[in-house]
Amino acid sequence: MLSKSTISDISELDRLKATWNSLASADPRARLCNSFSWVESWIQYYWVPDYILLVVVIKAGDRPVALLPLYFNTYHNKVMFLGAGEPEQSEVASEYLDFLIDAGSLDQGIIYSFIIDHHNSLSRSTFEFTNCLDSSHVVHIAKSLTAVHYRVTGKRFQIDLGKRFEEISKNFSKNHRKKSREIFNRFNNSKDLEFHSLPDENFERNWEILRSLHTQDWLSRGKLGAFSDTAFNQFHKHMYDNHPDVKQFFFSLTRGGKTISINHYYQFKDTVYFYATGSDKANNKSLSPGILLHNLCIASLSGQQLVYDFMKGAINGSYKQKFCKSSGCFYTITIYSQDFPGKIRYFVHKIKRALLNFKQQSGTVK
Repeated sequence: MLSKSTISDISELDRLKATWNSLASADPRARLCNSFSWVESWIQYYWVPDYILLVVVIKAGDRPVALLPLYFNTYHNKVMFLGAGEPEQSEVASEYLDFLIDAGSLDQGIIYSFIIDHHNSLSRSTFEFTNCLDSSHVVHIAKSLTAVHYRVTGKRFQIDLGKRFEEISKNFSKNHRKKSREIFNRFNNSKDLEFHSLPDENFERNWEILRSLHTQDWLSRGKLGAFSDTAFNQFHKHMYDNHPDVKQFFFSLTRGGKTISINHYYQFKDTVYFYATGSDKANNKSLSPGILLHNLCIASLSGQQLVYDFMKGAINGSYKQKFCKSSGCFYTITIYSQDFPGKIRYFVHKIKRALLNFKQQSGTVK
């Protein structure tokens, strides 16, 4: 017999930490941004008092079997995952967002059905779930609903690091295999190029180098970039200071002692997530410093039972496809509830989509 309880007071969220961590540990689909550490840090810097917490814990008897980390975003007027919905200019871009489920001996389909019944009982008219992988729980559940819109927003790129680099590189694109040999030769024959694994205790110094190079790159494109936002920087510092269970580390490439490229990573479970990078491209274009650093990082980590996750890449033309083929798609899923406002919004959505399709087919929209 399944039962549910809803946490609606943000001050009570900490008491879910043990349950949250247990479910995240047991659920093979759980990834970095599903962790309590990530969500707690997000709340510290992006929570708005007007938001409404809607975290649901589902139990089979006394055993927690699922957790739905939801809230109602009053700015977007939608139910969303905790970790999503912050202002675009400062977003931490949480990915792989999902429910946490540990069915154990229980049929997972029964839990899915229970979640669907819970969804239908809510009086919120729109749910928007961003950066959800096609194999996620929420996508499987959404397939059982009728008023749903899916939008592909990116692709997943991952490398199994359990082999030697020579074996891993065989899966690079043909052109990139050739370029990898060239840039490795350039690196090995250079006296002023050095690859560094940076000390963990120098987080603030490493972060400042990353922030500076990343911002410099974005300014060259006429944009500020997320690192210019205080909340964004505070979020990652909070993760480092308060959640050592989720490791952060850096690799860098220097030329004549000066950093020309730096990569920032998170590690959760057996996955290394490439989160951010910064490169001095303007003065080192011939070196392809960002691509070279990725090659060096992958080579350094190869042979370990880890996965190198590039995180979300563009649908078309991503440089990440040089290193591996995509292994899944990311979706934004909009679900409309069965109440009257939800049905109206879904009807309006279908009309807009029909008009857009008509214009595209008639050639009036390119």
